[in-house]
Amino acid sequence: MGVPEAQRLRSDGVQPVPGIGAAPFVTFSVLLAVFVFVFLALGALLEQTGPTRVGGYFGLAAAAGAWYTSAAGVLSTTFGRVVLPTGPR
Repeated sequence: MGVPEAQRLRSDGVQPVPGIGAAPFVTFSVLLAVFVFVFLALGALLEQTGPTRVGGYFGLAAAAGAWYTSAAGVLSTTFGRVVLPTGPR
């Protein structure tokens, strides 16, 4: 029996799943999601469209960050190397 695939990739310095290396992007996406809920709640409480619209834009930015982080994890696992960087090396 040889070395499992996941251990071989880690010894090469490539993380097969976004982990600590993806922390800045994950933190950014979660922070944006918090802004989404805050602005959507403010828009609903104040019955104004301005905060709701801002919350929608924050939602689009959070979705883009989540898609990027997810794609980085899938591509790193598929190709065995970092294709989309997610943090400092």
